[in-house]
Amino acid sequence: MAGIVQVLDQNQEWGGELLNLTLQLLLFCAAPKPQKRTHIPEFSLVRIPLDMRQTWLMACLIILYKVTSFH
Repeated sequence: MAGIVQVLDQNQEWGGELLNLTLQLLLFCAAPKPQKRTHIPEFSLVRIPLDMRQTWLMACLIILYKVTSFH
């Protein structure tokens, strides 16, 4: 996850290819506890270490800002 921000921001072709995988990774990081199919996942950024949390938020901002560029 360390380099995904640079890839999304600087390489739109690769960013578009990696968009689905990146979104799945961001969801997994926010809900790291194993979930049963009957339970609603508990999403929280509090459990993520600070450096990863900053990367997570920056990746979300880049996706929101450039999502029209990827399609």
